[in-house]
Amino acid sequence: MKVLTVIPISKKVYKEELTYFSGSDVPAGAIVSAPIRGKEIDTLVMGSEDLADSKMSIKSSDFSLRKINKIKGHSFFLPEFLSATIEAKKYFASPASLVFYSLVPNIFLERYNDLIKNSAKNINATVFSKNIKCEKTVYQALIEERLSFYKIFIRNAISKKESVFILTPTILQTEFLSESLKKGIESHIYTMHGNISDKKIIEIYNNILSDPLPVIIIATGSYLFIPRIDIKSIIVEDEGSSAYKSLSRPFLDFRTFAEILATEGGKKIIFGGSLLRLETIDRKNSGELEEISPMSFRLSKYPERKIVEQKENSVFRPISKITEIAIRKEIENKNNVFIFVSRKGLATTTACRDCGEIVLCSKCSHTLVLYKKAGENIFKCNKCKNIEDSNKVCLKCNGWNLSSFGIGTEMIADYIMEIFGKEKVFRIDSETPKISKVIEEFESKKGVILIGTNLALSEIRQKVSLSIIPSLDSMLSIPNFRINEKIMRILFLIFEKTEKNILIQSKDQDEEFLKGFVSGKITEWVKSEFKDRKIASYPPFSSIIKVSFLGKINDIIKNKTQLSELFLIYNPEFMQVIRQSKTGLCLCSMIIKAPKMNWISNRINAKGKIKEDLSSRLTSLPPLFSVDIDPDNTI
Repeated sequence: MKVLTVIPISKKVYKEELTYFSGSDVPAGAIVSAPIRGKEIDTLVMGSEDLADSKMSIKSSDFSLRKINKIKGHSFFLPEFLSATIEAKKYFASPASLVFYSLVPNIFLERYNDLIKNSAKNINATVFSKNIKCEKTVYQALIEERLSFYKIFIRNAISKKESVFILTPTILQTEFLSESLKKGIESHIYTMHGNISDKKIIEIYNNILSDPLPVIIIATGSYLFIPRIDIKSIIVEDEGSSAYKSLSRPFLDFRTFAEILATEGGKKIIFGGSLLRLETIDRKNSGELEEISPMSFRLSKYPERKIVEQKENSVFRPISKITEIAIRKEIENKNNVFIFVSRKGLATTTACRDCGEIVLCSKCSHTLVLYKKAGENIFKCNKCKNIEDSNKVCLKCNGWNLSSFGIGTEMIADYIMEIFGKEKVFRIDSETPKISKVIEEFESKKGVILIGTNLALSEIRQKVSLSIIPSLDSMLSIPNFRINEKIMRILFLIFEKTEKNILIQSKDQDEEFLKGFVSGKITEWVKSEFKDRKIASYPPFSSIIKVSFLGKINDIIKNKTQLSELFLIYNPEFMQVIRQSKTGLCLCSMIIKAPKMNWISNRINAKGKIKEDLSSRLTSLPPLFSVDIDPDNTI
């Protein structure tokens, strides 16, 4: 008789480890069906022991053990992955079930009987790898240099009969890296992401496990579980991308999980990017991470960068006269132009001129964006897709004096088409169907203009002659302590996609990051950013923990009082309450700035720890409260 410790595999079951008994031996990593709240729920076996060894603890418990009803699938997880999952649930202060559900695509849990079985010899082979020290390195260089390095690194790994996992933040980057690295090693490359059909994904998985040769897996974070014991290296590509952070519970950061997994398995991990996160740069400076080559904080002279001053005029011009002349010159010379706009729509923000109230979505309290549809203006929420009438009054003062601000892709496209003609203009944002075809058509022509958001920027393959940022100031207005870093990362990407010139329209030419980008020397900006964050106690000088909750105003007041008392010794700060107009519900967030070494996994920093008292308070919160560790913003 065996006593099994299991975790539920479900988004809706907020349970930690549960205990059952089984008449047969079930290995860790197996999928079993267990009764939970009157239903049969798939669970993952985390460990087992003989009933005789557990008798004392069972007798003293206030519940009776229930039997596992069915063993549904064999174990296909390596011990290092299971250990990393448990460590990740501690770090992200979330139930193990939610963490696991985020790490493994559901298709593998539904069709585990279609998966090739990993032999017990292979599964157990990694038990001893935890004694091997994990080598952690960084490589900051522009994309062309990184690709050259990756090609060399991959070929060296193959020659040593080692496999490599290249982690990517998005599907687009997965496909781009696969296409860029496959020449000469096509038979070793396997690509996995969410746009591949379930049937094909299972086929790729089985091919990876049955391939006798070293493999190069290029995939998003949900495939880090793949049990190839010869994966000796993990490359985290474009380490600074915010797309590594999941947008829903448990708000998992795949960069963090990849490092925990690498430490558990004694693998080498490389953090690569054009501009690494400031937290990662700080870890390099403190000696936690080694450099593969000296980190570069300089940009070459070309493409040239210039700031076009935006002057206050009675007539609003989204594109200045100087910028318009530059575009016209490139079009006449049959060169292509890219115009980067941070958000889609006509105008990104609408506010009341009388009281300053921002127009928010009635369903989710996100800022509404003005669009044009069938010749009429409408408000649309880019978060929940809610559509509202643009003819509305201010909810705060009941006034009609609403004005729209900010520049969106639709506004720029309309303006540019009036000047240069519709046939010269292409537009890409999340509303654009068949983006790859639009890019293909744009790059097949000469003397045309592409207007787009980050989506377009990620898709561009051929360098454009001229790139333009018509409104940098609108991005600066976003209340986010990481915003300067995010903008600098966008500027780096535009730099990599441009051949000759970059024009930046801005009213403020004294921003440190802007001066650094134009001069090509960003060291002073990095120092300045570190200084500002240290004063405000933001990462890397603390770990941010955000607890958010939704409810009616009376419930919000009550919850704020309870949280204030529960977390009093951690000096919580509460953000402004945001009211939703139709539902009457309010959104509120509590922020805790924990000392850096009091909330960091010792798999990331050997001297770090997860403060047990704070952890127990966070994990004791009911599902009403969502906990986000290292959030992208504090709102």
